[in-house]
This record gives sequence, C-alpha cells and structure tokens, in this order.
Amino acid sequence: MNTPILSITDITSYMYCPRKFYLKKVRGIKEKQNQLMVKGRLKHEVFDRFNKNEKNIVTEIKEKISKEEIYKIYRTDALKITNQIINFHKELLSGFKISRFDFLHEVLSSLEKEIKLRISSIEQGIEKGYLGKELWENLPVKYFSEVEMISEELGLKGRIDRVELGEEIIPYEIKTRKEVYEADKIQLAGYSLLLEDKFKKKIYFGIIETAEKKEKIIIDEELRKRFLGLAEEIRTMLREKKEMPINSSFKKCQYCNFQEICFSG
Repeated sequence: MNTPILSITDITSYMYCPRKFYLKKVRGIKEKQNQLMVKGRLKHEVFDRFNKNEKNIVTEIKEKISKEEIYKIYRTDALKITNQIINFHKELLSGFKISRFDFLHEVLSSLEKEIKLRISSIEQGIEKGYLGKELWENLPVKYFSEVEMISEELGLKGRIDRVELGEEIIPYEIKTRKEVYEADKIQLAGYSLLLEDKFKKKIYFGIIETAEKKEKIIIDEELRKRFLGLAEEIRTMLREKKEMPINSSFKKCQYCNFQEICFSG
C-alpha cells in the first residue's frame, strides 16, 4: 500500500498552527477563497506556461544577439502569457476585486528576476558558440519556476518556487518578507527529497531568497530528519483523527478566518 500523499505546504501549515490544520484536514472545514489565493493560483498558471514555452524561445535564437534583444523576447512572451491568463479569468479577477493592471504589474515584476537569470545562462551558451536547439541543450544552467513535483514512493508533493539545474541541483524558496523562518528551512528539506527522488542526485543545499537577501541553507541529515519527523507526526494525527488543542497567539489569531469556529469548539 502506497504512503498517502502529503503536501510540503501541509507541513509548514501544521508548524504555523496545528489547530487550524486539524480543522481543515480532519474536520473538513474549507477555508474561504480570498484575493491572495486567487492571485497565487493565476500566477502559477502564468509561470507554468512561461516554463513550458521557454524551450521554444531559446531554440529560435539562431544568431548571436544582444542581452537587450534576449530580454525583449522574454518580456514580450511574459506579457503575452499574462494578458492571456488575465483575459481568460477576467470574471474571477473582477469577483475578487483584483485590479487587472495591478495583477499584471505584480506578475511581471516576479518574472523579471527569472528572466534575468535565464538571460545570463543564454549569454554564456552563445559565447561558447551554441545556437538554436544546441543552445537549449547546452545551457550551463537551466531555471524553472513554480515547479510541481510528486513522489508516490515518498508520499510527498510540492511546488518549488525555483529550481536551478546545473552542476548542482538547487531548490529555492522565495519570500517577499525580510525574515527567514524555521519553516522555510523545513520546506527546503522537503523539496530536496523530492528532487533527489526524481534526479537520483544528492542535494546539498538550497537557497532562501527574501526581499533583502539570499541565504544558503545546508540541507544536512538533521534538517531532513526534522522534516521527516514532522511528516510522520502529521500522518499519525490524520490517521488517528487526533484533535489539536487551541494554542492561541494573538498575532496569528486576530486575522484568522477560522477564529470563530476554532474557539467555539
């Protein structure tokens, strides 16, 4: 019998508030969809299509061109994809009072970093004399954004903010806040297990990228054990339907839309 699939975000959600996790996963109380959830889902659609189209972009580079020209090609593609997603979901955006212009700006700003990383790798490939299909096949580093992965063997799934494929395989966790939390490191450990299962190659470290810095996180056995221990703790709780006690934190509870249900039992 296969291990039930556990999302890596389930583990960080459990770390943040076991009570809320219990209400959602055991009691089956659904969280009301909000602006943040809708924008996250649509942003993932954009990044997924952007990833899938990148091979076509690179293989069409059949002569040596400047960094500015490469940027223009990527930017045009990103703008086209984002507008297509916005137009397809215009009623959803309107229903959640999400400005089309603001969402377009937010997504393109997120893609800006990804585009610049890719341009650097393409420049290196062109300098080595590669063009077209050979350029794509010989890029020194490939980057993929919002990568969905699943492992039946591990019983895990997750969406990695960025994966760098080069001499090393490096998972990234990207945060808009300034601080690095312990849960971010746990997430990286989970992503490393998924990547190791897929590529059969050891992952030694990951990167947490915040609004102000990049922090290299060593993914050692201790961090892996902590991740696996939490995963097993959650599976036991789900299997036994064990109720999690209220452990109120004013900062966490005051904005939680489960607050009334939680305290009413």
